[in-house]
Amino acid sequence: MKKYFLCTLIIASLLLTPIFVNAESSNQVTSNLSNNEIASGELQILSQTTKYYKTVTVYDTSEYQTYTLRSNSQPLKAISSETIEVSEEEYFSIDPKTFQSVSINAYTTVDTTYLSLSTSIGRDGQYFRYVDSLALRTVPSVRSYDVLAIGYSNNVKPVDGTMSCNLYYGVSDGSRTINSKMLKTFSNGSSCMINLPNGSDVSSVNAIFEFRVQKVNPNETISSQVAVGDYRHAKETVSIIVANTHDVDEVIGISFPLKYESKYDIIPTADCYWNEAW
Repeated sequence: MKKYFLCTLIIASLLLTPIFVNAESSNQVTSNLSNNEIASGELQILSQTTKYYKTVTVYDTSEYQTYTLRSNSQPLKAISSETIEVSEEEYFSIDPKTFQSVSINAYTTVDTTYLSLSTSIGRDGQYFRYVDSLALRTVPSVRSYDVLAIGYSNNVKPVDGTMSCNLYYGVSDGSRTINSKMLKTFSNGSSCMINLPNGSDVSSVNAIFEFRVQKVNPNETISSQVAVGDYRHAKETVSIIVANTHDVDEVIGISFPLKYESKYDIIPTADCYWNEAW
């Protein structure tokens, strides 16, 4: 009991204390498709919301007294985890090359990670485009099946064949791109599942999830739109079956059945709005 109480105090302390180091330029990437369309004048970004987060997770490593986060393949058990929004200044002050998780003692280890989530609504010819851009400034220790999603009103739906989800990351000998085919659509949202890459040399992990939207009823006039960007990171190793149990809507973003909720971090959503008759 004493150990768990101590973990709660330490999480609170780490969340409220910014960690400042030498600043480094952002490693974020943007959608290749959107870049091409912007260059040709076909896509016009109308609204965008970007948020920055800090997550502190305490792991029980009592069974692995020589455990080293970010390099060991042993399964981890999360004791507790909490995420808060941080300033843009704090986010970009973190140097991914030197930032390290903080060990408490031989039995518990704290892992602190930073990420940003940007949600955009753009005009794309006769359609609109919703884009969710994720950047993991520090790569989390546990890498399993995560979920990236956008919730939206039930008067719009994705245009068939336009949904894509790409994962970009750096390694010691260059960079890699993975196109995720694990896509889902609900009545009030769409999602993709991404399997975070393993390896001690993995860095600069980014993901782009995007699609065009059209009216469900072509004769309806839509006066406002909302795109609710969300990301759920698995803080314990999960199967694709567990990851696939998620749901998405425009109110809370991503949700899981109660028995699986504790296996994922929860972050505030990045909500994007656009008011114009369509």
